[in-house]
Amino acid sequence: MEHLKGTTLSYLNRPENNQFCIVFESGQHQDPESVYRTAAAIINCMRTIGSVDSRDVDHRHDGMLIRMSAGLPKVSRLVYHYRIQPGEAFVMHPGYKNFQPILAGDAVASNEKGAISSPVDGLILMPKYQALGDDGFFVVQVVE
Repeated sequence: MEHLKGTTLSYLNRPENNQFCIVFESGQHQDPESVYRTAAAIINCMRTIGSVDSRDVDHRHDGMLIRMSAGLPKVSRLVYHYRIQPGEAFVMHPGYKNFQPILAGDAVASNEKGAISSPVDGLILMPKYQALGDDGFFVVQVVE
């Protein structure tokens, strides 16, 4: 979270008060399946932390989440955040997908100054292929 300043997440997460945030990505806003993934994740989270009793929850969501997360790391840590500066002509190189491995030095995007390379090895997350926002891309590393 140290790379995500000014977000609701950084405002609400207060470990000193035993107040923690959980974040999940469920897909692109236009993807109808995102609604189902979101509902499934919320239900599973509530069941896991004891907010709802397991016998009172429909477990059909488990299979969908297991299928959707096959091959993905269970836990990852954000180690780099490329923030687009105002007026920057940022262009992500084509073909990157979430959790695709990249190496330090890989040119993953470019701007008016040239290539933008990842400074660290890891997995690329949320490569920017849309016009809105200032998050260029993130690099995460698997936590064992």
